[in-house]
Amino acid sequence: MKLKPRIGIFFFFLLLIVSCGKKDKLIENTTRFSADSLISETKMVCIMADVHIIEAALLIERNEGVVSKEKTTCLYDGIFKKYGLNRAKYEYNLMYYSQNPESFSKLYGKVIGQLESQQKKFSPKN
Repeated sequence: MKLKPRIGIFFFFLLLIVSCGKKDKLIENTTRFSADSLISETKMVCIMADVHIIEAALLIERNEGVVSKEKTTCLYDGIFKKYGLNRAKYEYNLMYYSQNPESFSKLYGKVIGQLESQQKKFSPKN
């Protein structure tokens, strides 16, 4: 299974979805959070990498028709608990970082690098 093409397609659609968001919603959401709600770039890379791993696993299960909403919620709650945040804070930070496409692209480059590193770690040795 080639992971790189699937990751690229997934990132493309994620960027497309994020870039199509309304600016009014972003302004509304920024007023609900304080400056200390901002997640560091390093931590955000780790969170996003974990989210993409879960999304890939859920996509495989959806294709096999076995995924449940409870499992999806449980997996996301696990990530949020691991990093000490909630869905609202994660989504706020995702919107915050996506405001600057150039920086967001660099951030995703780091996410892809981390995913590739993890893939190498778990790939069978030839």
